[in-house]
Amino acid sequence: MPFPQNLNSITRYSSLPESFYRRVKPQPLSHPHLVSFSPVMAELLDIDQEYIDSPEFVEIFTGNRLVNGSNPIAMIYSGHQFGQYVPE
Repeated sequence: MPFPQNLNSITRYSSLPESFYRRVKPQPLSHPHLVSFSPVMAELLDIDQEYIDSPEFVEIFTGNRLVNGSNPIAMIYSGHQFGQYVPE
């Protein structure tokens, strides 16, 4: 079963200046597995149970496999951490 074609990812952060994010590829996980999912959200996204039970679902939703048109980014953190200001 292929990745749902009607599931469009919109990353609004990628439309901001590049000082807000970095383009990255997800770091693969070894032996990923499904722990939990929301049946209500799966229904809203039109993802059927058969696909959720597939290895491809886990690979895509853990970032081990990118789908066509995906554009992964990491948002840059700026704020206070451990009592110190972290500019980036």
